[in-house]
Amino acid sequence: MHSRTLVLRGSVTACVGLAALLGSGTAASAAPTPTVSTMGSPSTVAPVDSLHIAPDGRLAGRGLTGALVTVTDRDGLSATASVGASGFWFVPVEDLRPTLSVSQSVDGRDSQAVTWGDADGSVVAPVTDLHIAPDGRLGGRGTQGAVVRVTDATGTSRSAAVSSGFWFVAVSDLRPGFSVIQSKNGQTSEPVTFGGSERAGSPVTSAASAFTVTSGDHYVPGESPTITGTGTPGESVLVSIAGRPLFLNTTVSTAGTWSVTSPTAFTSGNYVGNVAIQEGDRRRVSFDLLRGADPVYAEPAALSVTSPTHLVAGSRPVFTGTGTAGDSVTVAVPGLPEYLTTTVGTDGRWAVESARAYPRGSFTVLATQNGDRQRVETSLTVR
Repeated sequence: MHSRTLVLRGSVTACVGLAALLGSGTAASAAPTPTVSTMGSPSTVAPVDSLHIAPDGRLAGRGLTGALVTVTDRDGLSATASVGASGFWFVPVEDLRPTLSVSQSVDGRDSQAVTWGDADGSVVAPVTDLHIAPDGRLGGRGTQGAVVRVTDATGTSRSAAVSSGFWFVAVSDLRPGFSVIQSKNGQTSEPVTFGGSERAGSPVTSAASAFTVTSGDHYVPGESPTITGTGTPGESVLVSIAGRPLFLNTTVSTAGTWSVTSPTAFTSGNYVGNVAIQEGDRRRVSFDLLRGADPVYAEPAALSVTSPTHLVAGSRPVFTGTGTAGDSVTVAVPGLPEYLTTTVGTDGRWAVESARAYPRGSFTVLATQNGDRQRVETSLTVR
């Protein structure tokens, strides 16, 4: 049980930083106990500790079993809950504004307050890249450590924590459209809507251009796959590669075609049940990416790499060489990874500059002339 009320305090409440409460890293194995004065004065109540946001979005922590925990926001609005037999307490804070002040009371005695959250006016950014995953769950990107809450058209809600920057919520039995928010440290993002009145994940029939994936179902090991297709001009397309996870965005051209290339090379594994989604009308196409045969490269003839083999740490390398005029050349540095593409000029020379500063180390550089599969391997030492 918990209640909320407006609390007007007549005295200044002392606040103790959370880091100070957690001490030098020694973890307590039981709920804190009251500290008894050696001078015969009344016992004091220890502060709450181990504050965190629980998976369901409530503010939680450890306290004295049976104590009443009060969470008060910067406007004086408060919410309360009792500490359970396990020594933990949970208080809903979605309606409170940080900074939050948290204290516990036993037999009329109050602990010192612990603060939680930022009062600098910053807000949690909205979730992004919403899509239906291959397993039917609604997914997207969020703030690490935040809790995402999805509410359907009937008001039914489900929550999930953001892990590794991604979140997924089962919505197969919910009714679109969805309103999606994320909360962290008592702050809540603006809602993002997804889907219409149709059942989640169901295909949408439209008179618009056909939405398809036209690229093959095999990738070349060691190279970055390109996924292509057709769709409605101007529509946004989200491509989800299952198992990596990898999310790629592009826009359908005026010619009704779209194309997106992975920023990293695929070297092994089969990726089954990938999804391309046209976000405007939520049409989706499933496709597979299976490991193809190892590529066969030709001995270098026109292709060469002429750039230096040594580089100062923190510098951006410029790779140069020669090749067949008009052909494209891909430069790969698998150890970073780095994949750059350029075109050989009419003078038979090519050059491409990295956008990143290289750290110290020894790297293999692979240059491939894509037309005839000539390949040159060299090394780069960064000191």
